[in-house]
Amino acid sequence: MKNNKRLFPLVVSLLCLWVTGALQAQNISFDKYHSYQEITNYLKAVQAKYPQLAHLSSMGKSFLGKELWVMEITNRKLKKPEHKPAMYIDGGTHGNEVTGTEVCLHTIDYLVKNYGEEGRITKLLDTRTFYIAPSVNPDSNDLFITTSSRRLRNNQRPFDDDSDGVVDEDPAEDLNGDGFISMMRKKDAEEGTMIVLPDDPRIMVRPNKEKGEKGEYRLWRSEGIDNDGDDNINEDGRGGVNVNRNYPAYWQPAHKQARGGVYPLSEPESRAIVEFCLAHPNIATVQSYHTSGGFLYQPLAAEKASVIPAEDRAVFKKISEAYKKATGNETRRPYREKGPRPGPYGFGIFIDWAYMHLGAYSGTTELWNLPDKYDPEKQKKKKAEGASDDEYSRYLEKTKAWFRFIDEELGGEGFIPWKPFQHPFLGEVEIGGWKKYVRSNPPPKFLKQIVEKNTMADIAQAELTPLVLINEVKVSLVQGGEQAAHVNLKEGEEALKVSRGKKLSDRIAIFEVKATVRNEGPVQSITKKMQGTKLPQRPNISDLLILETGGNVTLLAENARVRVGSLAAKGEKDDTKSASWLIQLKGKKGQLKIISISQKGGYDEQIISLR
Repeated sequence: MKNNKRLFPLVVSLLCLWVTGALQAQNISFDKYHSYQEITNYLKAVQAKYPQLAHLSSMGKSFLGKELWVMEITNRKLKKPEHKPAMYIDGGTHGNEVTGTEVCLHTIDYLVKNYGEEGRITKLLDTRTFYIAPSVNPDSNDLFITTSSRRLRNNQRPFDDDSDGVVDEDPAEDLNGDGFISMMRKKDAEEGTMIVLPDDPRIMVRPNKEKGEKGEYRLWRSEGIDNDGDDNINEDGRGGVNVNRNYPAYWQPAHKQARGGVYPLSEPESRAIVEFCLAHPNIATVQSYHTSGGFLYQPLAAEKASVIPAEDRAVFKKISEAYKKATGNETRRPYREKGPRPGPYGFGIFIDWAYMHLGAYSGTTELWNLPDKYDPEKQKKKKAEGASDDEYSRYLEKTKAWFRFIDEELGGEGFIPWKPFQHPFLGEVEIGGWKKYVRSNPPPKFLKQIVEKNTMADIAQAELTPLVLINEVKVSLVQGGEQAAHVNLKEGEEALKVSRGKKLSDRIAIFEVKATVRNEGPVQSITKKMQGTKLPQRPNISDLLILETGGNVTLLAENARVRVGSLAAKGEKDDTKSASWLIQLKGKKGQLKIISISQKGGYDEQIISLR
């Protein structure tokens, strides 16, 4: 008893600490970037606080064994999550692009906190499901967040970049010990490729060859030494495979595209995502967050947009308009049809796979760019002035604008001043350059406004999904006596009871059952591209109406499963489809069920009692 009395205060203290920690984890802020452990703590806390809305699971493990968390969010009391149209969102595909992770976390936070408080969110979670994976390359994401490393685009699979038979043996290093891995420059009139602007010695740009300028400096994008003695510096750093070149759609081997992996889905991260999506065919729309650029990419990256049917391009336009309304930003297609380098942007890219193979409308948002007030091209457009005629002038203006931005908004803190350093191999160099959270990811003070805008874009995109519901059921007595029954069941009624009339046979009656489904969503129930696809793993080439009978009720002749094709968007021609069956009732009462299955538009059912 004495021991129990001594243990009781300790148990209470530990419980209080656990509760406090859970509450702190759940109260997330968006003025900083979060580590893998902080993300994990937060997601678990959300699930604990909102069990009726949030369910946390793992899609698989990363190359180094971290969980690939995905949060399912919906009102679980109204239909199963997999019976509702869904939106899949992820962030952190590229290890050094961590802003998307914060958008995912903010979207989770906004949804769970506003359910029951905001009508729009309540309706959305009653009728739709979200699958949100904040960090799908957690090994590299976490290294970027928690260490001085900067160039961590790929996953952490060891890779022999310089083909010397050794992997990852020449990474970047923090030579001057200032806590940052920045850049190095060295004066070199013979091999130099960069010049320093005389009015701001921080700024390094390419020389203008048309004006006869020549390079004066050599520039290394990261500081370090030649660890493997091959006269190159930092040419074989950590990792890896570019996960966003490892998807099956249009995948190409190394001699066509570097870092796409040895075969499609060779990486645990991409394989886990594909397997999750295929296991959740209700995913109707996809958003994958990257940085930077400040725009939305829509398919395709590997092929011209002309291969996308007009009906699907119209839906992509709706998504684009919703995105612009929420963020103010424009939409692009990555395939370059014009310009100095026309052709595919890349191969094996996630949004191409999501549209072409999964049948989901997809997009990649490139978060963060130079704010409009500093962007020279946007300012000229605003003032109805023409942009600079030549590419070099635009490049120079944009480079200078970034420095104006950090000077005015950050007091110059976004750039490490160049300082002399005695390099063990190169001799006298200077070390300096951009800090992490300026060019590719926003400074923390700008993070909140970005995640808020893009959360609203997520919500708008989720609303642009089909929603197929049983609209009406008609049951008519065909044979069984002198009196016939004719009763309708409309949307919102829980069950239908059909009486046969006083003079009907006590033994057998035949009814006609007609069910009608309607697409209540603003987009068609199946992409036009997938309607013409005949693959065994693609059951969404047609929506279905199914009649289930049993006991005293028997189906007469007709097929119980009727393909009704694709339903057009609400208010358009063919937004409703119907199917009819003849059934036989033996005895005084029976029951049947009407089921509507639309892979992207959801599941619905109605129970009908006959007596």
